[in-house]
Amino acid sequence: VPIAVSFLFLCALIGLIVSSLSMLRSESQGYLGGLVLLGSPFAILMGASQLADIPLAFFLLAAVVLMCVHDRLSHRNQSILVLAGVAAGLVAWTKNEGLFIVLVLILCRFLVVATGQDGWKGAVKQLLWLTAGVLPVLLVLAAFKMHLAPTTDLFADQNIHSIWARLTDPERYKTILRAYMHTGLTFTQGIHDIRTGFRLNLGIAGILFLAVYLMLSGTAVERKDKGAILCVSMVILMTLTGYFVVYLITPHNLEWHLLTSLNRLLLQLWPAMVFITFAAARPPEMMFPAEEHRGQTVR
Repeated sequence: VPIAVSFLFLCALIGLIVSSLSMLRSESQGYLGGLVLLGSPFAILMGASQLADIPLAFFLLAAVVLMCVHDRLSHRNQSILVLAGVAAGLVAWTKNEGLFIVLVLILCRFLVVATGQDGWKGAVKQLLWLTAGVLPVLLVLAAFKMHLAPTTDLFADQNIHSIWARLTDPERYKTILRAYMHTGLTFTQGIHDIRTGFRLNLGIAGILFLAVYLMLSGTAVERKDKGAILCVSMVILMTLTGYFVVYLITPHNLEWHLLTSLNRLLLQLWPAMVFITFAAARPPEMMFPAEEHRGQTVR
């Protein structure tokens, strides 16, 4: 059963990115997004390893896609926001860091809507609908945390003096920044070997691939998609910033902690990053429009 569940989540993650981009952008964009995920060996490895990072990535992507679908609809069906809230709540249920991601997601959504054409009233209204979906899951999570789950090891036996000492250590900042750079360029390719540390090992599918594709294709963002793309971009940046702070204050050996967790944390955000990249990029149909040549349509 666990093997089947992991397999279904991995297939669902790939299917969701293909179907959502095909619906919101174009069929070719959907297939390209799916190929990027399939071309990320680490994603396939984590799915086969039955770790919770793939389900978390799926629920986060589902919440993001549902918000985009909501913004695309002219009648703004609020039940879609409730479903987005349920998906976001399941992000929090899946792993401890998911709770932080959900809080950031709701905050960013509120800020983006409040500063847009819907204004503060629209932002509050959307917040209430999202809360209606999130709250039932969070209540179950709260009961689980209070009665069953052990205390997280990140804050056990911590005090203000030890935390302050780590926050004021410049070497920790350098170590974390170096790890962010190396892992950001290599995490899609596989697990780092903790015996050898960080190594620069660029693969064919990663951050650079998306950056080059976006640079070559250019952007063509639908007006209704701008808010959702901005929201997800803010979520990714704020989440990475939050992880940075956690690494600063972690009681564990910093090098070990980075080597054994940062690549999985980035993988959780990877499908959402792929989604917003292809949602913002011009589809191949716009880059290579049909031309009439001798009475025939040539693409």
